[in-house]
Amino acid sequence: MPSSDPISLGALGAVLALGGLVTLMLGEGPNPNGLAAATACLVGAVLAFAVEALLRRRLRWLCEAEAAKAAREAGRAPSQPAPAAGAEALPVAARGQPHRAVLASVRVRRDGRGG
Repeated sequence: MPSSDPISLGALGAVLALGGLVTLMLGEGPNPNGLAAATACLVGAVLAFAVEALLRRRLRWLCEAEAAKAAREAGRAPSQPAPAAGAEALPVAARGQPHRAVLASVRVRRDGRGG
């Protein structure tokens, strides 16, 4: 979920990436100083996005641990995340049978009537 904070790491990463691209685009030629500044901006953007992703994962882990602790203290079982939907959750038509329109085009090509 995007943060509404304008000074978050994601916003900083976006500004750095934009700054790196603008530096590359506005330069008259490939000079070493411009390339170094653009590279530094783009590497900084990647690092900012990586740190934000790691912090978001840690925050999610802390929230889940706190919810499990509260559930144990209340005497009930901690809620488990819902299992991923497998093949049994798919409709019968999606379990391996192609749509009839796909089969019709295959039949037309095999009969030699199609292009």
